[in-house]
Amino acid sequence: MALGAVESVYAAGKGEQVTILGVDGNSDAVKSIKEGRLNASVAQLPYLVGKQAVENVKKALAGEKVEESIAVPTLVLTKEMLDARKEPMLQYVK
Repeated sequence: MALGAVESVYAAGKGEQVTILGVDGNSDAVKSIKEGRLNASVAQLPYLVGKQAVENVKKALAGEKVEESIAVPTLVLTKEMLDARKEPMLQYVK
């Protein structure tokens, strides 16, 4: 939805006046951020979500206690971060 908002805002000639943030950090969002159109996107890092899920299923099957609520990492993608390529968790952004 954020990418649609980007297109609409730029079509209306307001691209430099509106800040747009998205969620998921998919490849189209990354491209738009690098182009300077989408301001940021929160990447949910599905690889790490899946990894934590498997680790906790293994614990549960072994009879170990599993937390009721488990926080998973996210990453706010910005043009500066993508250009610098220094954030280790960027390896999980596709």
